[in-house]
Amino acid sequence: MEVQEIKWGLISHTDIIILMKTADLICEQFAGKSIEFTEIGLYSGLTGHALTQYFTSKKIASWWIGVDNFKDKEKLIYSPDKLIEGDSSCVYNQLEDNSQHLIFVDGCHCFA
Repeated sequence: MEVQEIKWGLISHTDIIILMKTADLICEQFAGKSIEFTEIGLYSGLTGHALTQYFTSKKIASWWIGVDNFKDKEKLIYSPDKLIEGDSSCVYNQLEDNSQHLIFVDGCHCFA
């Protein structure tokens, strides 16, 4: 798959470029390893799926964990390899310490 064919979801073009550059740095640093990443706030799952496709385009295996509370009632189009349902502030402890190469916070951008 060509990078131009990847559909990234509801993030800006600038965010897409930053995410790809970050993914490239991670691929360089952890060459030959499977990349584990978490997306907080899935909505439809398109952005996490796109990141998986991006890693695949670089011939890098990846494992995607999604965290969402589903308060927006959006149905997942793409499902992560592992789904953790709940508020990220309550379920973060379900991620093993130091297990993630990337955590992409794409949920509610506020903190009460």
